[in-house]
Amino acid sequence: MIAKLPVLAVCVVASSFFTAAATPLPDLEFPCSVKLDLPDTIQGTVELYRVADSRFRGEEILWQFTDDFASCGISAEAIDYKKDAELLFQYAKSHSVKAQASKPAATEESAFSDLSAGLYLIGHAEKQEGEQGFLPFLIPLPFYSQTDGMYLYTVTAAPKIGLPVSPPPPPVTPPDRLPQTGQLIWPIPVFAVIGVLCLFIALASIKRTRAVTIISLLVIGILALLFSAGLTSYNIRESNEAGEQAQSVQEELTAVIQNHSAEKGDLSSMTIQGKEVIGLLAIPSEQLELPIIGKYEEKDLKVSPCRYAGSLETKDLVIAGHNYQTHFGVLRNLTPGDQVLFTTVKGDCYCFTVSTIEILSPRQTKEMLTADEWDLTLFTCTASGRDRVAVRCVEGAVLLS
Repeated sequence: MIAKLPVLAVCVVASSFFTAAATPLPDLEFPCSVKLDLPDTIQGTVELYRVADSRFRGEEILWQFTDDFASCGISAEAIDYKKDAELLFQYAKSHSVKAQASKPAATEESAFSDLSAGLYLIGHAEKQEGEQGFLPFLIPLPFYSQTDGMYLYTVTAAPKIGLPVSPPPPPVTPPDRLPQTGQLIWPIPVFAVIGVLCLFIALASIKRTRAVTIISLLVIGILALLFSAGLTSYNIRESNEAGEQAQSVQEELTAVIQNHSAEKGDLSSMTIQGKEVIGLLAIPSEQLELPIIGKYEEKDLKVSPCRYAGSLETKDLVIAGHNYQTHFGVLRNLTPGDQVLFTTVKGDCYCFTVSTIEILSPRQTKEMLTADEWDLTLFTCTASGRDRVAVRCVEGAVLLS
């Protein structure tokens, strides 16, 4: 019997493969086949991987990963058909697992036959940036159809079509110096001290010093204090404005992620208020959540932190941010062991742990960008503005949406 199944149905009803106790057990020796129903717009290559073998335990059918996927880190007894398909496809690509079979997506004969019973992964490879593609999916063969109440050995699947892949932002060619990411803070205490000293000297010498000198000291002291207070006020206002802009972008992006994550496909970024945003960064210990702009530009750094180099996929993401108190000014409070979260525009959440904190000079661009042992780096200026504080993080779990 032939059945045509959308990929979402495959993900949902596949669990019944284990639970159809009232149905006669399938013949695991009978050859199976699967055909894909793809639109003409799909290009590239369709790849099929045998992920797991099937076996009986009484009347229950269990999976056992093949040698190629034995180290994938997923429990064979708790496979999530919807979430684990993408993880397994990424694993196959990163570990150079050879596909059992592959065919051009454009051909009408995108079918795979003479397949033995087992769990199969079907993915879309060799598609170009901006081209439409389908999402990888898992399908057990033979397939139990709840509609027909029986096991099917020939299945036609209609994979879920994703949106065109957005090209990743071009890599940043770092200049000779790391960017200036700090407010002008150091003059505040300096001029405050000068102002207090001038006033103190003037008042202490009022009876034995010429009036002109006293007046000069008073004027200098007052001007120094006014400058210190004015710069403090300016910095606070600038920080608050930057925080408000970042919060506005963050709220809009959060709403999109929560309400439309299923529609975003493979998008790596989206435009929010004219900014190409790649995700949300959260530091729970500081109750901080900020949108991350995909490409570093000085003007955008005043809105929110920016990707300076690297990516999540290559595990070398570097993010630069101003030391506004509403942005990365809180980095000085972090300690090893603190948690940092990054949620992509697709809703996937990457969990990181602070490993170490370094102080680098503005000239140490190579040291900032080529620390291979760190999966994520956050950096900003120190209070003096002379150096850069770099928070180095290592990746823990990845929670897919």
